[in-house]
Amino acid sequence: MGISGIAWGYYSIRGRGASAPIASTAGNFARTVPMAAVAFTLFAVLSSFDAQPAGLLLAVVS
Repeated sequence: MGISGIAWGYYSIRGRGASAPIASTAGNFARTVPMAAVAFTLFAVLSSFDAQPAGLLLAVVS
């Protein structure tokens, strides 16, 4: 959680000078989703991953 807070602070400071902050954030999100999907898939395949459908749904919704 601490690292997440530091990363969010850094992201906020870097984004302060953006001319279109919403578009910039949307672009960053769109570029991150494929990387997260690959990481999740690798984790699920390479480990003894036991996910419950309700847990996955809650993770996606949050």
